[in-house]
Amino acid sequence: MTVSTSIDTPPDVVLRFVADAGNLRRWAPAAAHLRLDIRVSHDAGTVDFLASDAPANRPFGAYSRVVQNGDGCEYLFTRFLPRGLSQADVARERAVLVQELETVREVCEGKELVPARISKGSGPAPPSRKATPC
Repeated sequence: MTVSTSIDTPPDVVLRFVADAGNLRRWAPAAAHLRLDIRVSHDAGTVDFLASDAPANRPFGAYSRVVQNGDGCEYLFTRFLPRGLSQADVARERAVLVQELETVREVCEGKELVPARISKGSGPAPPSRKATPC
């Protein structure tokens, strides 16, 4: 399953954010407790999240890439799901991943919502740019 989102921020900002294991709890809280080997290639714009206990000849994890798009970028995230998942389970997994990428976009664009900003009611919300499945 691959999901992507457009982010109005330079690619290096997004790459640094997602490559920092300390940020996982902010955007992928379910993965924050896992033992991961995070492999980063700044030249290729990739961040791979591999299970630390997976056999070397059968890596298991998720693969992501940040791609320049004008002044901003696209963040693509691929996760292979186990065979035999029901359509409902796949839909739930996709919904979680879409929300995680939305969080990455909001944080990297400096639009992460906090209660104080919500309660002030400073006018209409900006148009939503949802993460979209590929």
